[in-house]
Amino acid sequence: MNVLVYTGPEVVAASLTHTLSTLRGLLTPNYTVQTISHRALQAQPWTASCALLVFPGCRALPSSIRAVSDYVEKGGSFLGLGVGVKRVGSSLDDVGSLGLSLESSTDDMPFRFYDRPSKSSITLSPASDIASEGTQTINVQASDGSAVDGLMSHASIGDFEDTQRSKILARFTDTSSVSRIAGVKLLIGEGHATFWGVSLEYPVGGNALEVNEERRRNLLRDTLSELGLKLPSSEDGNTLRPVPQLLVGHPSTPEVVSQVVRLILDTEDVAGKKLNDENDTFLFHSSQESLSDLKVQCQADYLASDDPSAWQPKHVVVYSNGDQPQPEETPLFSIQKFFEALFVARGHEKCSAKDGSWGFGECLMYGEVVTSTQTMIDRNPSLLASLPTPFLSLASFQLAGRGRGSNIWLSPAGCLQFSLLLRVTLGEFPSNKLVFVQYLFALAVAEACRDDRVLGKRGETVRIKWPNDIYAITSGGEMKKIGGILVSTNFAGGKCDIIIGSSGTNVFNPPPILSLAQLQNPEDPPISMETTAATILAKFERMWATFIQGNGSFEPFMDLYLQRWLHSDQVVTLTTTTPHKAVRISGITTDYGLLRTVPERTGWATGDEGFIDLQPDGNSFDLMAGMIRSKT
Repeated sequence: MNVLVYTGPEVVAASLTHTLSTLRGLLTPNYTVQTISHRALQAQPWTASCALLVFPGCRALPSSIRAVSDYVEKGGSFLGLGVGVKRVGSSLDDVGSLGLSLESSTDDMPFRFYDRPSKSSITLSPASDIASEGTQTINVQASDGSAVDGLMSHASIGDFEDTQRSKILARFTDTSSVSRIAGVKLLIGEGHATFWGVSLEYPVGGNALEVNEERRRNLLRDTLSELGLKLPSSEDGNTLRPVPQLLVGHPSTPEVVSQVVRLILDTEDVAGKKLNDENDTFLFHSSQESLSDLKVQCQADYLASDDPSAWQPKHVVVYSNGDQPQPEETPLFSIQKFFEALFVARGHEKCSAKDGSWGFGECLMYGEVVTSTQTMIDRNPSLLASLPTPFLSLASFQLAGRGRGSNIWLSPAGCLQFSLLLRVTLGEFPSNKLVFVQYLFALAVAEACRDDRVLGKRGETVRIKWPNDIYAITSGGEMKKIGGILVSTNFAGGKCDIIIGSSGTNVFNPPPILSLAQLQNPEDPPISMETTAATILAKFERMWATFIQGNGSFEPFMDLYLQRWLHSDQVVTLTTTTPHKAVRISGITTDYGLLRTVPERTGWATGDEGFIDLQPDGNSFDLMAGMIRSKT
C-alpha cells in the first residue's frame, strides 16, 4: 500500500522535503511513501492502493478536488500538516455539498470535506505563518501529557471540544494562542482525517533538541497509528536498511564470478576495492569475511539517516570458484535450491548457453534487503557498462523499488522481485522491436505459473493485463494484480542494454494481497520462491532465443499471448479523444507493438472510422473502470 504526499504548486518545498523524509523513516518497510501531483489526483485511479493521503504545508490550499473528498468520505485517511480547520454549518442548505453531479465543476470551490452524519462541512485553511528557519517556535502538549517544544507554524483549529466525531490529539501550551487545539482527528463520512496546526514534519528548534525531536517523532507515530497505519515494530528493524549483496555463480559455471569481477574492478583481488558510480558506491569484500559482521556494520552505518541516497557504500560479498554462502546465511532465499531448480528448469526448456557465456540466472547478485535491483543497475553507468550479460540481481525485500513512470514501491514479505540485464547489438536487432520485450516477459511469467513445478492447472487463472501487469482471476471471478514488469533501456556504442524488472510477483503474500500460494488448494504440493524464479527465467530464456533469432519478431508468440491476456474483444472507453469514445480491443500490432482498437459503431456511424492504435508507454489502462487514459 502507498502513502501519497501531495506535490501541487501550492506546496512549500521545504515542507515537502521534510514530510517525505520523516514519513519514509517512520513507515519503511511497511508502506511506500511517494508523491502525487494535482493532475494525478484528478485523473489517475490512485485510491485503491492508497493507505493515507498527506498534504504538507501549503502557501494556499488548492480548490476542492472531488477525488480527494470522495476518498475520505468513503473510508479513506487524510493527514494535513500546518493547516487550519473548522466545522461550518449544520445542514446542506447552509454549506452546500461536495456530492456534486458529474457535470458540476469544483474548480472555484474551497478545499473542504462534507461529513454527512453531522450534516456539516469541514473547511481547511493554510497556516498564517509559513514554517521556515526564522519562524517563531511554539510548544504543544499531547493528550498523553507529554510536551513537545520548538515546533513551527501556527494554524487555527476550530472548536471541536464537544463533538462526538472528533478527538483532540494535542493542545498549545501558550495561553495567548487564539486556538488552544494544536491537533485534532475527525471522523468524516466513513473515513477519518487528522489536522495539525503545527508543522509536525519539521525537526524541532530551541533547547533540548534531542529530547523534543524524539517526542515530535513519537507524536507523528501516534498520529499515523490513529489513522490506521501499521508501523514497523522493533522486531522489523533488520529489514529497515539494506544488507550486503552476494555475488554468486552457478556451480556448473564457477568461472563466471571471476569474469564479472575482472570486468568491474580490473582485478580478482576484491578485498577493500571500491567502485564509485553516479548513484552508488560499491565496496567489495572477499567471502572469507564474516557476513554477519558486515550486516551489523551496514545497520550501524545506514541507521544514521532516513534518506536512501545516504545508505552508502553498498557492500558486495564475492563468492568465487563455485563457493556459495551457507544456507543459514540466506534464510529467505536458498541460493543452493535456486541453482538446483534452475538446472532442472533449463533442462526441461532445452536451454543452452553460447560458448563463453551462461544461462539466465546462473550469474546472480542476491540481497536480502536492497534499495532497488533496477536502480542499482541502470542508474550506475560504470557498473552497467562493465557487467557481462546475462546478469541477474534478485532481492527478498526492496525499500525503494521502481515501477512504471515515476512510481516507487516497497515490496512486502513474500514478493519475488529481480532485475535481469541483457544486451543486444542494434545493427542486428531493430530498436522498434524493443517494445515487445515487456510482452515477452509477461508471457514467460504466465507460462511459468502454468508449469507443474509452480501452479500447474491452477495457473490457468493467471493472465496478462496490457501492457505490463500480471493478474489472477479468483474463484469468485474477481481480477486482482499479482505482479508487474518494468523494462528500461540504455543505448551506447551501437548496443542497447535492456534491464527487465520483475517488480514484485506475489508468491507468498498474505491477504488482502493476492498471491500465487493463495491460488492453490490445501492438497497441492507447496510452491517455492526459488522454483518460481527459476521457472520464469528458464521459460523466458527459451523465448528470448527465438525472439533474438527472429530479429525481434513477436509473431511466433502472438497467438499464445492473445490467449493469455485479459482483453480479447473487450470494449473500453478511450478518454484520450474528445469526446470520449467506446472502442473494442482487437489485438497488438506486429510492427510497433501498439494496442489496436476499433471504434464501436453508434447511431448513423458507417463503421469506416478505421483503427485507433495506442502506445503502451503513453497510456494507462484502468481495467476495473474499463477506461484507457493518457498517462501523467
